[in-house]
Amino acid sequence: MIISHLTRVGMVTLIALVLRQYYCHCQTGLEAQSFSSADCSLITMKSSCNCTYDVGYESAKIDCRSADERTDIRISIYEKSAVDITCRYTGASYVVIAEELLARLPRLGSIRKADFLDIHECMPFTAILARMALTQSEILHIDGLSKLTRLTAQSFGHNTSYLHSVVDLELSVQPAIAQAAQRLNADLFTVFPNLRTLKIDLNVTKLDAGIFTPLAATLNDFTFYGRLREFPSAALSPLRQLSMLFLMRHQFGDRLREDDLASLSLLEQLTLNSCNITKLPARIFASLPALRQLKLNRNELRVLPPSLFVAQMHLQSLDLGDNQLETLSRTLFHHATKLTSLALYHNRLTMLSAQMLPPLNALVGLRLDNNLLHTIAADSFADAKQLQFLELHNNRLNWSSAESCDLLAGMSSLMALGLQNNTLQHLCDQSIAPNYTTSKLYTLDLRYNKFTHLSASLLRTLNSSKLPKQLYLSHNPWMCDCGAQTFHNFVKSNRERMPDIMELRCADMQLAPLIELSYNDICLPDLGVNARFVLGLISLSALSLMLIITALCYYKYKLQLQVWLYAHQLCLCCISEAELDRERKYDAFISYAHQDEHFVEHELLPGLEQGTPAFKVCIHARDWLAGAFITEQIIDSVEDSRRTIIVLSESFIASHWARMEFRMAHQSALNEGRSRIILVIYGDLVNIELLDQELRAYLKMNTYLKWGEPWFWEKLRYAMPHPTRVWTRSARVRQADEIPLHDFPPSA
Repeated sequence: MIISHLTRVGMVTLIALVLRQYYCHCQTGLEAQSFSSADCSLITMKSSCNCTYDVGYESAKIDCRSADERTDIRISIYEKSAVDITCRYTGASYVVIAEELLARLPRLGSIRKADFLDIHECMPFTAILARMALTQSEILHIDGLSKLTRLTAQSFGHNTSYLHSVVDLELSVQPAIAQAAQRLNADLFTVFPNLRTLKIDLNVTKLDAGIFTPLAATLNDFTFYGRLREFPSAALSPLRQLSMLFLMRHQFGDRLREDDLASLSLLEQLTLNSCNITKLPARIFASLPALRQLKLNRNELRVLPPSLFVAQMHLQSLDLGDNQLETLSRTLFHHATKLTSLALYHNRLTMLSAQMLPPLNALVGLRLDNNLLHTIAADSFADAKQLQFLELHNNRLNWSSAESCDLLAGMSSLMALGLQNNTLQHLCDQSIAPNYTTSKLYTLDLRYNKFTHLSASLLRTLNSSKLPKQLYLSHNPWMCDCGAQTFHNFVKSNRERMPDIMELRCADMQLAPLIELSYNDICLPDLGVNARFVLGLISLSALSLMLIITALCYYKYKLQLQVWLYAHQLCLCCISEAELDRERKYDAFISYAHQDEHFVEHELLPGLEQGTPAFKVCIHARDWLAGAFITEQIIDSVEDSRRTIIVLSESFIASHWARMEFRMAHQSALNEGRSRIILVIYGDLVNIELLDQELRAYLKMNTYLKWGEPWFWEKLRYAMPHPTRVWTRSARVRQADEIPLHDFPPSA
């Protein structure tokens, strides 16, 4: 019994050990494709590269630099197994990665297969992948190819076996923009035997015949940005398995031929976007019966041949936006019976009828916005039973209520109607009624039209219905008078249905948003026969009160008012600068560094105090009180002086207190709105870049004086406050001889 029991225990233990080993093996296999923080620490410890790991994003960055410091390689790992490799060179072209740098590149932990690999300006790069033991990746994006004028298979490196597993390839000049034309060599795609998706964004002007022959059996999706002038029919002819073709930013003009797409009969999606196409051959799409999506937007098409879509019986989505179409043939869409989405935005259509549209039995979305439409025939949408989205904004529509009812009558599935930015004044009263065809309307946009009111019956219908859930009414000239009570009540009680509620205003834009107005704000009560008397009395009382308040304010704030008038050059006949400054003790305060004291006390100060006229000047060495705070004395000196003279020198620039005096004077001048600073440059300013930003800006924007230049004293005295006493004839002559500062631009 005991032996039997021990045997059972041993068997259980053995099974547990086997399961544990199997589980650990499975866990190791699951984590074999991920990069951890432990891998990052090991790289930093064992190599000369630096690795940093972000636990929150499960990402890492590895930086390696060559010995000559001319080449940097950064390896970024995202989501544990997506790898981004970026190379930076000091030169203008690609260089081969030095062997010593390759030897120092680390293995990426347990990663062998990168889910996504992005290469930036590392050409060639296969040696880098081999060193890091990256054996394969299905998605490969190569960016920054602007420096290569010819791309060959050897451009990737000699060890191209890594590329055999790639099924999704992107070749791009980004982020740089190539200036020179680029060529693709005939052997370029021989190293990608399993490629199914290809995107090229290069400055290519020509594709050689046969270049895609190695991809004939596998390529399914091809996107090409470039500068081709001719459609690459010879290059594309081997790609008979291609189902998606996207050509953008080319210059085809009127050079497309009817047989350009003849070999691509399996195409289901075709895009010719921004290709400057001006003309399409009538049967260019005749060989594409399987086509389901076609985009011809952003071209220069003016006319479409009537039989252009004769073979497109399976076409579901058609984009003709951003062209110059002025009209559409009546038979253009007759065979496109399965069309569910049609885009005709940004054209020059002026009128629309049912004959111009495709069969509407399947159409779900229709974009006619940004045209010149002014007329839509009443029966245009009579059969649009499946239409859910209709965009008519940015046109010239202006219909009556009855016309809009006829137009909307057939659209029983309509969910969104965009009518903004037209000239509409009326809308069908029954358009939202539960028993009307458009009873499913979820979004109705009427912004930027000419609506002045909504009819009472329409408002009743809107109030009784839960739809539309989104109703846009702003930017219309709504009449806000006594007759607008129903509309005002509707807005108040339906604010949650109006996303633009705060932009909804009356025609009188000075009023607050409609939601903030009461009924009495838009409709004055009836004042009866005494209304004129009451209004006159109110006006007279308001005028009297205003005059009393104005008089009181004048006597209380007389000085402040004079300062404001003088600063704004108003009523100068009633006010003078001398009257504003009569309480100030000094004509000027001289701000200078103590190293310039000799110049100030022996040159500048005597010239002002002993000249004609004589000025009363404040300098800190003579007029400041000993022991008082310097900051307070700076403020007092600026406030007590009619002018502040700044002696700007190398010493001033280096002086903290001197710069503070300038800021105080500048702020005082800004507060009063008039110039009180006189700038005198003393000596050569060598370190002009050390000036405070505020002082440098003032120096650029204002006139200054320079010691020793001609007319220095005359210009300085002109800038000083002028005395208010009656001058003698000689003084008047002297004043007339003085020339304003701004007539003398400062010397260089």
